[in-house]
This record gives sequence, structure tokens and C-alpha cells, in this order.
Amino acid sequence: MNSIPEKSVSELHIGEIIKPYVKRWYWFFIGTFLSLLLAYFYFKTQQSVFEVASTVLIKDSKPSGNGDFAVLKDITGLGSTSSNGVENEIEVFKSKKLMQKVVKELALETDILKKENYKNTELFGETSPVIVHIISEKKERKYPKKPINLKISGDNLELSSGDIAPIKSTFNKTIGLPFANIIIQKNNEYNPKKTDGVINEVLLNLTPLELKTDKFQSILDASLVNKEATVIKLSMNYPEIEKAKKIINTLVNVYNEEAVEDKNTESEKIKNFIESRIEQVAKDLGDVENQKEKFKQTNQITDIATEAEIGLKTSAETRSKQLEIESQLELTNAMINFVSKQGSFQVLPVNVGLNDPAVASGISQYNQLILERNRLLETATTQNPLVVDVTKQINYLRPTILQGLNKSKTGLELASNNYQN
Repeated sequence: MNSIPEKSVSELHIGEIIKPYVKRWYWFFIGTFLSLLLAYFYFKTQQSVFEVASTVLIKDSKPSGNGDFAVLKDITGLGSTSSNGVENEIEVFKSKKLMQKVVKELALETDILKKENYKNTELFGETSPVIVHIISEKKERKYPKKPINLKISGDNLELSSGDIAPIKSTFNKTIGLPFANIIIQKNNEYNPKKTDGVINEVLLNLTPLELKTDKFQSILDASLVNKEATVIKLSMNYPEIEKAKKIINTLVNVYNEEAVEDKNTESEKIKNFIESRIEQVAKDLGDVENQKEKFKQTNQITDIATEAEIGLKTSAETRSKQLEIESQLELTNAMINFVSKQGSFQVLPVNVGLNDPAVASGISQYNQLILERNRLLETATTQNPLVVDVTKQINYLRPTILQGLNKSKTGLELASNNYQN
């Protein structure tokens, strides 16, 4: 029987392993140096990006919750009928309409850049010597891919690039470019100390309004601070901090202006309704005076004492109450007629003097839903789930308002008949 010889285990020496690498040490040194050099140039050419954030409180306007409108949520199964939907307001903040207004107001179609060795730095506000407004775009003309060079010498300007011939102009004068007409203004906020001296040459990177709006829409983030709060956080990651701050602040201002316009729309409806009622009341008063004069002439009543005696036969308190009821009845009839003729998605006059708090609350909720739907339709279609939900609430609430008005009318008619009897 042959025996199997045992294999001897040889020791591994570290020196033997690293010996081939030590001979080529210079390659490791060159590789490390090149890596550090590439990393240095990479960071020198990359722009730092900062997050700028702000919060907006969406005021909670809960319904009074009385009468038929308080139970509407349970009847329809559609959720709250108040327009507290903070999620909807988030969509409004992210809408193209608002951002486009911000871009126009701040003249953001043009990025103003300062030439530097490794990268161009964006200038804005106190760091920018000029403001560039695009006053009109030339359709079907392509914008240049490369920035336009702008030289500033006192009040004289010179624009040049590889795509256009040199153009000489001055501040506050329309400059015709192949793709757009622009106006360059001095920036009164410019502070040379912020840029270590006066800047006499900048680059202008012009972009169409549509594309610039899309860009800022994409980098704007709007979200709830938490699920229980009605506070929205607006944030943006951008290299130029002051520019990002200005965009967010202006966006909030534009949002508030839109809310004021919505209120003005509602106020206009109230104004028109009141004016129509004043005209009707004036006409009715004229008819009453004519009938009174005719009655006097027919019955030959000219004696003041006789007229006073006729007037005192009716209790002043009872007459006053009857007039109040008749006034409410007239107002209710006018509202029923107005609501019946008004379009399905138009606001109704509110706070016009109706004494029924349930009806007044319902009209207020209805108007809020109408305004919310109109704002959502600026950025969404009628098939959008949010729009569909609000539309369903409107369609349920409208007949309920009419029903409440008719119930109020019936009660007023009964009360009026009792006083007359």
C-alpha cells in the first residue's frame, strides 16, 4: 500500500507580495496626483447649490355647520365641503400661471453671468449691474445656444456673440435681436462692493418665457409641513440664494393677489345684486308714493290732522315687523330668481341681508368651492380627480341652497299672512 506524501505548507512573506509593486511606486504617485488634480478642477467648475425654503400659512375657514349644510358631508360622502383643501393650494402654488407671472415680474428670462476662469457666476439683485427685460419674442426664431457678451461703458452698451453681429445701444432703449426685442436697464440696487469692484462686462443667457417657466416649476417643491397643519413649505435648490429667495417671496405675493382677485369677483356679484335690488326698491317706492297721492286726491284728504289720525290706526311695532318680513321675503324671492338664472359655476352674492344663517353659510361655502374649482382648472382638466371632487360638491350644494331659500320663503310667507290677518 503506497503512502501519500504530505504537502508542505510554505510561508507567505509580505515582502515578497509587495515587492513587484514597490518597483513601480512612481505609477501610484502619478495616479494619486492626477486624481487629486481632476477632483480639484471638478469642484472648481461645479456650482454650489443651496436650498432656500419658506412656509405659508393657509388660513382655515371652517363652515358654521348649521342647518342642512352641516349634514351635507354625511349625505354626499364627498368629504368636507369647505375649501380648506391645503392639497389644492399646493397645486395652485405649483401652477404654471403663477410661476409665469413671477418670471415676467422679475425678468427671469435672462440669466446675467459674470465671466470667471473656471465657471461663470450668476448675478442677481445687488450683484448685477443691469436688468434685462424681454418685451416681445419673435415667433419661430430660435434663441442662441451660447450667451451674448455685453460690454458696459458708461451709458453705452455693446452686444456681441458668434450668432449675431455686434450691436451698439444705450440703456432704456429697445434693442432688436434676431429672436426677441429687449430693453436693458441700469440696476439701481447694484452694489459694486458685493462683487469686489464695478463689473463692465457680463454674459446674457436668454431663454424663452415658456422654457424658463417650466424650469422654475420643475425645481420648486411645495409640500405640507405635516399632515395636521395647514402650513405649506415652499423650497427651491438653486445656486443663487438671493434669486431663489426673491422667486419664493414673489410667488407668495402673486398667490395673495390671485386670492384678492377671487374676492373681488365675489364682491362684484354682490354689488350687481344690490344695485338691481336698489333699482327695484326705488321703483316700488315711487309706485307707493303715486298710489298715496292718488288716494289723497280721491278721498280729498288734505288735512294734516286727518292724515295723522289714519296713520296712528296701525300699530307702529306691528307694521315695522311686517315690513321687515316683507323685505326678507322680497330679498329671498330675488335670491331664488338670481340662483335659478345664474350659471352652474359662477359665484353667488353673499352677505346681502338674508337673516337665515344656514342659507348664508351655504352660499359662502358654495362660492369658496367655485373659486377653488376655477383655480384648479388653471392647471388641470375637468377630468382631474381634485376637480371632479370639487365639482360633485358644487352640484350637491347648489340644489341644497335653493331648497333652503324655498324653505325660508315658505316660512316668511306664513309669517307675513299672520301679520296681515
